Amino acid sequence: MINQIGVWGLANKLLPERRVYLQLRAEVDRFIGLVRQLNASAVAEDDPEVDSTKALMHESIERMVSVAAVKTEDQ
Repeated sequence: MINQIGVWGLANKLLPERRVYLQLRAEVDRFIGLVRQLNASAVAEDDPEVDSTKALMHESIERMVSVAAVKTEDQ
């Protein structure tokens, strides 16, 4: 128990409580949704949907690159 408290105390000091890269976080969340969509399409053996989702994933990666390191709050 004490070890866990110590780890969380250290983590709170190292990790900021607020997010400053909100655009990147939002795009990562969208990408995770695309991963779920890709898997569902693959399970359903829907090749056109797999290809479409793959293209959307590539577009999402490009958006992640463009918003990486862009702060949306003052730090």
